[in-house]
Amino acid sequence: NQKALWSLYRLAPGNPAFNLLFACQLPVGVNAKALEAACQILLQRHELLRARFMDTADGPVCTIAADATVPTEHQHTQNLSDAQINALLNAFGDQPFQLEQGAVRFLALHNTVGDTVTHYFAFTLHHIIADFWACQLLLGELSLLTAPERVQAISGWNRAVSFAKGALLHERFERQVERTPDAVAVVF
Repeated sequence: NQKALWSLYRLAPGNPAFNLLFACQLPVGVNAKALEAACQILLQRHELLRARFMDTADGPVCTIAADATVPTEHQHTQNLSDAQINALLNAFGDQPFQLEQGAVRFLALHNTVGDTVTHYFAFTLHHIIADFWACQLLLGELSLLTAPERVQAISGWNRAVSFAKGALLHERFERQVERTPDAVAVVF
């Protein structure tokens, strides 16, 4: 729960163990600026993406910023290999959060090789506000991507399970249990 994650954060504030990184190479033709704008819309739509955590005399509290934007960090690189790109994306994902200031960040990476520019997009969330399941749902909300591009971003990069559109959470959970009956669902 959030109180436990807050306690762990307070014990080791620079520890990236609870950071969730999602990254993908953008398909040719995807408007990176539109993707950036769509992420800001998600921030407004989902309160927890605007959450700030702090200690008070009564214990830890979560506050929701009424109107928050998270600027997208842009990095321009040249002639990086796939391994170097992956290292940069992983380093972005390992940056510690200051939960008093927020628990989400975005990155746009632009790598130029010759005359070709390849675009990558990444976001990192702290586990105090989301889990991998919630991240999959957030990716699905980026409606500016076509259906095949969403499948590529979600299934191709993050090995997510696809579910019937409109399925309720308990139906999704039941379907996952049917697929992997021996998997551990919850650990206390």
